Amino acid sequence: MQSLPEPKYVEWLTVRIADCVRLAVKRLEPARIGWGLGREERILFTRRYLMKPGTVPPDPFGGVTDKVRTSPRVLDPNILGPEGPVDPQVGVLAVESLDGHPICLLGNYGLHSIGEIRPGDVSADYFGLWAEAISRLAGASLRRGLSSVRPDYG
Repeated sequence: MQSLPEPKYVEWLTVRIADCVRLAVKRLEPARIGWGLGREERILFTRRYLMKPGTVPPDPFGGVTDKVRTSPRVLDPNILGPEGPVDPQVGVLAVESLDGHPICLLGNYGLHSIGEIRPGDVSADYFGLWAEAISRLAGASLRRGLSSVRPDYG
């Protein structure tokens, strides 16, 4: 069951989206766009496995019981095989000003954050490292990049 949205957050988000649109319109400039594809297979592996019938616990909400388990025990005898292949493709879409300064970058990679290593840990995980590396390669700084999203309507 989906939870109801927090009204104060929805109000805050609506204003922030409008701020982003205003800022984007204010910063319109001629630009060039490019894209590329790469592969990174070293850090991917299947986390979802098809399991033998009757070995996945029933859905606690009364829905159809899944036949797949995420991260079952290593060498679990109930594993039938991986649920599907991994996608090692890395897609990048970049926009830069005509004089070569980065405007934005969109990256896509089929790996999710693994979250905390120990209870209570807070980490940017691989994404934080990726964002730092991209910023460094693009000649931008994360601090400048993050501060530049604040509205400055003047």
